Amino acid sequence: MSLLYSSDHQKCVRYASPGTAIFRSVRSKEKNSLRSRDMTSSVIVFVLEGELVIDCGIYKGMLVPAGHFAFLPKGSRINAYAQENTLVLRCIVDNNMRLCDRHALGDLITKVDISSIVYDYSILPVRKRLNDFLFLMVDCLNDGLNCLRYHQSKREELFLLLQAYYTREELAGFFYPILCNEMEFKDLVLSNYRKAKDLQELAALVNMSVVTFNRHFKKAFFMSAAQWMEEQRAGDILHEIQTSHKTFSEISLEYNFSSPSYFTAFCRRKFGKSPKQIRGRDR
Repeated sequence: MSLLYSSDHQKCVRYASPGTAIFRSVRSKEKNSLRSRDMTSSVIVFVLEGELVIDCGIYKGMLVPAGHFAFLPKGSRINAYAQENTLVLRCIVDNNMRLCDRHALGDLITKVDISSIVYDYSILPVRKRLNDFLFLMVDCLNDGLNCLRYHQSKREELFLLLQAYYTREELAGFFYPILCNEMEFKDLVLSNYRKAKDLQELAALVNMSVVTFNRHFKKAFFMSAAQWMEEQRAGDILHEIQTSHKTFSEISLEYNFSSPSYFTAFCRRKFGKSPKQIRGRDR
């Protein structure tokens, strides 16, 4: 359906560009890689047709079939591989999103015991009312309806639908990577941790002493900062081996290993294989 007065829409300062749009639909007619990137915002990915294979941090080869949706948290390093005839709709999420006028996303931690959740990259099914909403959204985007106010209002509607048709336990498990009692602190960590080479630098970036930083960190991430940073480093190294064309010596230097042999030993300890075996398996 044609959009009336399309030139007027496009001239408006509130017309969304590819860089500012909250919603965006992507259709892949053949098998290819849609995106390899570090996530600067959290994103919900709805697979409406076909299927998507996602590498997200330490979670590799996660299959998201048609009629399901996945969450890509801010700060994660991802690759997404589309199969033939795949239609995807993505929505950018803010940590301070509200499920409705009464409840913010962060309020889930007061309704569900998230410390009992064993997170394993949850995906959820697209239920009937949400399915109708998503396909209408794709049609309107294809028509050129890209007003930012429209995007914002539709995101609010999306979260109302999530609250209406999904249990609190389902939503807590889905949004688990960004939920905690200290969401602002967690957001600071996810925005800055790749800029720091160690715990001391990261604490300085968020303007805290190491002692104060560690105290907040355990409340937000349910583990020590040192353990978490080691896991993120391992995930980033695995990503580099699997997806980049850098030599192993280059990766070793980039991640501050004193020698290639220490780098190889690290890979064997964390992944059970040498860098060469990992790259050979994935290419």
